[in-house]
Amino acid sequence: MKKMLLVVLSSLLISALCLTGAAACSCKKDDPQEPALSGGWTRASSPVITSDIQAVFDKAVAGKVGVSYIPVAYLASQVVAGTNHLFLCSVERIGKDPDATYALVTLYEDLQGSVSITDVRKSEFAALVSSGLDGGWTASESPVLTTDATKALSKATEGLVGASYAPVALLGTQVVAGINYLMLCEVAPVVPNATADYMIVRVYADLSGKAEITDTCEFPPTID
Repeated sequence: MKKMLLVVLSSLLISALCLTGAAACSCKKDDPQEPALSGGWTRASSPVITSDIQAVFDKAVAGKVGVSYIPVAYLASQVVAGTNHLFLCSVERIGKDPDATYALVTLYEDLQGSVSITDVRKSEFAALVSSGLDGGWTASESPVLTTDATKALSKATEGLVGASYAPVALLGTQVVAGINYLMLCEVAPVVPNATADYMIVRVYADLSGKAEITDTCEFPPTID
C-alpha cells in the first residue's frame, strides 16, 4: 500500500488540494525517484537551475514588462505535446512599491522550442531575493537541502499524524537563538489516493535540538 501511495503522489504532483495548517503532519523520508507515469508530472532529480533549464526559462520571460520572474528552484516536468516545466520563482511587480513573493510558475515548451508562461500560483510569502536582508534572513545560494535543514523538519514533525511533509528545496536561513529554516515542501494527507501539493514551511530549531514548524504558506490555485 505504501508503494502504491508513493506512485500516486508522484503522478499527481500538482493539485489544488493543499493542507492549510501544520498542526497535524508527519515527515516523509526521502524516497527514490519514481518513474514517470503517462501524462503525469515527474519530480526533478535536483532543484538546481542548470544552464539548460535557465535557457528555457529565459525564453519564456523574454520581453515581459511590468513583472520580474526570478527562478529559485526547478521542481518538475510533464511530457505532453511538448514539455511543461514547473519552477518555484520570486515574482515581483515592477513599480513604486515592489513586493516580491514566492510563486509556482508553469512554462510550456512546444515541439518547436517556443516557451510561454501558462500558469502562475502566487503565495503571500515574501521572497528572499538577496542575502542579508529581511530581518536577518539569508537567501540560500543553492536550493539543495542541507542535512541540518532536513533533520530539523524531521524533528519538527515527530509524533504528528495526518499529513506527510517532504522537503524539496532550501530557500533561506536565519540565525537567532538557534536557526530558522525556510523550505519548500511537498505536503499530502496520509490517506489512500491522496494528492500532494507544495507549501512554504518555516521551521525553528533551538540550541537543544528541538524543532517546530512555526509558519506555513500555500499556493492557491489560479482563478481565471
